[in-house]
Amino acid sequence: MVQAGESRTFTLAMTSVDYFKGQLVLFASSRLGFEEVFSPPTIALDFGNSSTSTMTLTTDASSEPGNRTVTLTAIGTTSIGASVTHIIVLTLTITRGPSSNTILVFMSLTYLGAGAVGALSLATILFAVRKVRSLKQA
Repeated sequence: MVQAGESRTFTLAMTSVDYFKGQLVLFASSRLGFEEVFSPPTIALDFGNSSTSTMTLTTDASSEPGNRTVTLTAIGTTSIGASVTHIIVLTLTITRGPSSNTILVFMSLTYLGAGAVGALSLATILFAVRKVRSLKQA
C-alpha cells in the first residue's frame, strides 16, 4: 500500500539458481502515474550467491485510489551467452492522501482567530482612548 503522492521502497533479493552466472538488468513497467527507480539497476550473480537491489516506487499526488499492477522484469545474459528473463507482477494499492481541505479549514480558523483578536485589541484601544479623553474633559 502507498498513499497518493508518496513513495514506497521494496527490497528485491536475487539468488543464482541452476548454476546461473551473469548480469541481470532490472526494470519495471506500469501505467502512468508511477516512477520506479532501482538501486543498483544491474546485478551480477555467480553460482549459488545472492544479491539485492531496492526499488523505490513513487506515485503522483493526483493518482486515483485503487489497485494497480507493476511488472518487474529481470533480463540477463549468462556467462555462456544464454538469455534469461524473469517477470514478477506486483499489485500495489494506492490510498487517498491527506485531504488538503482539512488543512485549509485549520488555516482559515487560525486566520479568523487572529483577525478576531486583532479586532478585539483595536476595540480595546479605542475604548481606552475614549475613556482617557472623557477623563481629561471632566
